[in-house]
Amino acid sequence: MQVKATVALNNTTQFTAKVLLHKTSIKQKNTINDDKQNASISFLLKVLIRNFMLFGNTIFNSLNIFIIARGYPSKQEPTWGCFEKDQADALSKLGHKVTILSVDTRFRWYWRTLGVEHKMDDTLAIYNIFLLPYALLFFLPKRLKDWLYTWQLEYLFKRAVQTEGMPDILYAHYLYNTQKCIPIRNKYHIPLVGIEHWS
Repeated sequence: MQVKATVALNNTTQFTAKVLLHKTSIKQKNTINDDKQNASISFLLKVLIRNFMLFGNTIFNSLNIFIIARGYPSKQEPTWGCFEKDQADALSKLGHKVTILSVDTRFRWYWRTLGVEHKMDDTLAIYNIFLLPYALLFFLPKRLKDWLYTWQLEYLFKRAVQTEGMPDILYAHYLYNTQKCIPIRNKYHIPLVGIEHWS
């Protein structure tokens, strides 16, 4: 299926962009999630088009996009971060450079790499950071746990920038990631787009 976004660049010119969405690997119970995904991609396109004068013609050739995700699918958990991966694959196939960042705070019984893990999956660069499960921090105030999450995300962002370069746009999945990206958006003046998935 295709998603189309049309935005007026000036009084007389309109630009229409289309994104080809690839089928997800998991069947949905209904079309609500597909509609939300389409709306999110459409909104992302509109943000990019509105910044046409800022980015110049390169906006329609290749963008450096950082996706802030829950995580990335693995053998142990093939559905973890699957929404994010599907959209990352679609954007990558359109010629954009896509990097996925995730902060892992879950409690799991299997071993995970401590610190920053970086790997490549075809054209996607994946960066994940894991320090400790947040279940062990239940006694700490929420504000302190939020600060710790934001600190990890910005540290991961800086590590990714060293290799992948400064992104043209941040694309955050879920409301908590969108909120945690606001300090990065403000500090580095990078457009931020969020999708919440929950409603």
